[in-house]
Amino acid sequence: MKTQSRTLLSRATIAGALALTCGFAAALTPSNAYAATDSAKDEVVYAKTDAQGSTQGIYVVNVFQGTGGTLSDSAAYESVTNLSTTQDLTQKKGRVTFDTESGKAFYYQGDMSADTPLPWDISVTYYLDGKKVSADKVQGATGDLKVVLKVKPNGSSDLADFCDSYLLQAQGTFDPDTFAITSSNATLAHSGNSQLATCLVLPGESGTFTLEGDARDFSYDGWQISAVPLSLAIDLSEQDTSQLTGKTQDLKDATSKLASGASDLSQGASDLSQGSDEVTMGAYSVALAALFAELGTGSVAAGSADVSQGADDLSAGVEEATSNLEKISDNSSDLVAGFDTLSQGIAQTAQGIQSIAEGSAAYAQGLKDSADQYAYQAQGVTQAQAAYEAAVQAYGANPSEETLANLNAAVSVLAAANQAAGAAAALQSAYQSYSTLNDGIAALNAQAPYLTEGASSFEQNLQSYTGNVDTLSQKSASLTQGASDLADGAATLNEGANSIYEGMTAFSSATEALAQGAETLSDGAATLSKGASSLADGSQTLADSTQNIDDEIMNGLQQAIDDKLGGDFAPRSFVDAENTQVDTVQFVYVVEGVQPADEDASADEEAGQSTEDPGIIGRLLALFGL
Repeated sequence: MKTQSRTLLSRATIAGALALTCGFAAALTPSNAYAATDSAKDEVVYAKTDAQGSTQGIYVVNVFQGTGGTLSDSAAYESVTNLSTTQDLTQKKGRVTFDTESGKAFYYQGDMSADTPLPWDISVTYYLDGKKVSADKVQGATGDLKVVLKVKPNGSSDLADFCDSYLLQAQGTFDPDTFAITSSNATLAHSGNSQLATCLVLPGESGTFTLEGDARDFSYDGWQISAVPLSLAIDLSEQDTSQLTGKTQDLKDATSKLASGASDLSQGASDLSQGSDEVTMGAYSVALAALFAELGTGSVAAGSADVSQGADDLSAGVEEATSNLEKISDNSSDLVAGFDTLSQGIAQTAQGIQSIAEGSAAYAQGLKDSADQYAYQAQGVTQAQAAYEAAVQAYGANPSEETLANLNAAVSVLAAANQAAGAAAALQSAYQSYSTLNDGIAALNAQAPYLTEGASSFEQNLQSYTGNVDTLSQKSASLTQGASDLADGAATLNEGANSIYEGMTAFSSATEALAQGAETLSDGAATLSKGASSLADGSQTLADSTQNIDDEIMNGLQQAIDDKLGGDFAPRSFVDAENTQVDTVQFVYVVEGVQPADEDASADEEAGQSTEDPGIIGRLLALFGL
């Protein structure tokens, strides 16, 4: 009696799976199951395999909406069977022709070669007490058992559109009395006295599902695997993406500020370079004048040693020194004017650095805020994935408008969570990459006040220097007036002349060092100007490249969603490419189970006998010998 009940359960399970597949596919596919054209059809491809997944037969059920006339189907089958009427079907020249009744569905079966490539490769592997064994070795076995189901695309480019657009649902039926499952990565549920293991494989992906447990006189009813086009579409243009676009607007604003600050820095650096050139010229003028003064005071010192002979020469030397001091005074004015220009350039540079620091800080904060916002939103990915899988299972178990609406809502939430996770990762990477640059800009901004203070101190010293030059020039007139008293104060004059000579020598060396420093400053300012110009160009390029970031992000997300959900899938015939009028194509793999070791085939056959018309489901079951 147990054998008979298990056989009936197997028939009921497979029949339910076949009917569920048809209903599930029709609900998920946005096309009409019976299209407006007379010869449009649906194809349901049934693949029968042994208990290890090797294909034993491929049967295609073709479904047409009757027109009350004769229809023909382009196909090349090994044999054909009428599933609707007693009319005999034949194939001629690659076409199957048949008569239909108006408004009534017409079904016929076409048998294909078992070697025909299928979109997915299916395998079932058994491990008994840790050792891999064949299916016949686990029949009636007792011990630690592991059943591994693997589903993967077969890699053929001719079938890639099915693999990339179809959702697979696999369901295995087990009796807890013969296999007590203790661990599994499939979804387990109880149905009467049976335990159902349900597995989902998303479009374009592979799946490996493992069930482990204790076997006692092991047997089970096998696997039923349904593959239907997901064909769900999410249009981001109809979704609320204001949080994303708001953050990208902050990013665009920050890059604009960065570009503006870099432009100010470039202009200030250019002014600094021009001013430093003028300072260099003025410094070299001062150095040249100081050299003349050094030579002049040397002549004074030499002439004072011979007062009686050098009185006239001393007077001429004093006049020459006076002339040179006037030149120094004039050149000092040029130096003051040049440094004024330099001071303005330094001030503009400090302002530009401050603007860049502010813009950079705003940009870095904008990146961090964006990354934090999306990281927060991305926390729901795991929950969204679980909700999506639960919605798919709920729909597979009970296809209805309510469960379909729940499935669509779950997909939308999952897409939004994945979108947030991708955006969070991209923005976090951008923030980490930019932090180093932001720290450098902040450090530069911190040094800017010292540049301004140094310029101020230098200006004070320069003013003091020019004042001393003016004073020395004025006193040279007194020196000229006292030339007549030179004879009386020759010794004093000699000492003073030597002191002046030593001072002018030191002054000459200092002015030479000043000129060299000014030249170094000029070279540095030129380098800064070039760097600031490059920074301004790069900042502007960055600002320009972020102007369309909203569209680029949204377009990329839309493409990724369409690829994942099969939004652009167009149904085509699996049987014959010449048949272009196909509404839906579905696949059903029926993987043979492991029968009880003491199964009575004759009792099973007797229990399934009936004199009534078996109907379309009964004829489908006949494909699998049930």
